[in-house]
Formats: sequence, C-alpha cells, structure tokens
Amino acid sequence: MRRTWELPRVRCFAAHPSAAAEAREFVREQSREINLEPGIAEELTLAVSEACMNAIRHSDSLIVLVSWKWEDREVEVQVKDDGIFRQELPITGDPDREGGLGIALMMAMVDEFAIRQGTFESPGTLVKLRKSATPQVARPNLVMLPPSDARARRPA
Repeated sequence: MRRTWELPRVRCFAAHPSAAAEAREFVREQSREINLEPGIAEELTLAVSEACMNAIRHSDSLIVLVSWKWEDREVEVQVKDDGIFRQELPITGDPDREGGLGIALMMAMVDEFAIRQGTFESPGTLVKLRKSATPQVARPNLVMLPPSDARARRPA
C-alpha cells in the first residue's frame, strides 16, 4: 500500500527521559503504517531516540517535537527542541568522558543527517534524519592488485 501525505505527522513530548520511549513508539507506529522494512524501521527508531535524548540532556528545553514525513519512498523525521544547546557538538567520543557518540550513531543509522544548533539568538536545536525505504547496498571497497605478471617478476 503506497501512502503519501502532504503534511508531516507531529507529536509533542515533555523534555523528560520517558519522551525517548514515547518517540520510539511513535516512529514504530508510523513505520508499521507504511510497512517499512523492520531493519530500516529500527535503525530510524534508534536515531530518533538518540536525537530525543540529546535534546533532553543537552538543552534547557521544556518540550521535544518529533515530526514524521513519508514521501517518495523516503522518511524524514525531525526532532526539535525549544532550548539552547549547552555544549559543542562532538562528532566522535572523547575517551576521557562519558558519552559523545550520539551524533556518530545517528549518522550511521540514516542516509542523511543534518543539525541546526540552537543558540541564545535563535533557540531550538533541529535534527533532520532521512532514511530511504529501499535497503541500501553497501558499496564494496575497491582494492587494486598489481597485474599477475608483475607478481611473477617479484624478486624472492
């Protein structure tokens, strides 16, 4: 069943750790409605959960908005808070501190990742997560081997 809607579906959650579980259930419900492949749905769910937890942990937000848009066999989920991001965005974790792998995790789970950091002048961090409904095949690494006759001429 192909389903497309013009406006995104939006849910608002209190900025509390329980919001991550509610957001996961929202994403799973939407995934089931469009018959999204379970592996793809779980990767997207994990990324959304991480984005929600980042909004709760790293901003002074009171709410977290999660929107879902399905169009052209692609899902876009946006996670937005109304706070100010309190620290720099780490891309990879620092071994001397706890955490710091959330952005790398989200990037690994989706096809496209974008973030607009909330500031004092413009509060509200926005995370955009896009995932194709078509499973992506990993591109193989290309390894260049020398011609077979070059190996034969190698000194022993």
